[in-house]
Amino acid sequence: MKRNIILFSVLATLAISACGGKKTAEDNKQAKLDALKKEIAKLQSEASALEKEIDQKSGKINGKAVEITEIKKGVFQSYIMIEGSADANESTIATPKVPGTIVRVLFNRAQVLRPVKY
Repeated sequence: MKRNIILFSVLATLAISACGGKKTAEDNKQAKLDALKKEIAKLQSEASALEKEIDQKSGKINGKAVEITEIKKGVFQSYIMIEGSADANESTIATPKVPGTIVRVLFNRAQVLRPVKY
């Protein structure tokens, strides 16, 4: 059957290329390409029909095998070890406006300060 289809398609291609009088080489190539595309579509539809028929007869089910695992409750632990150093982007020096000795500092380390409005 496959041999008959191929023979028929070759004869049809020859008949199509022989008919039509004088055509340019471009037209002949386009006609041949169209005929081959039609032949491919026909063969693919026949092949898919045969595959379906074979699958139905064999009882084969299309699908993919999967693995099933029981889910258990537990603690999710994930650790990241990082080494590095941190540098300040800016540094500031505090100096008094009037010469003298600083007796006490009225803020704590890492305390956020508000700007003073005069």
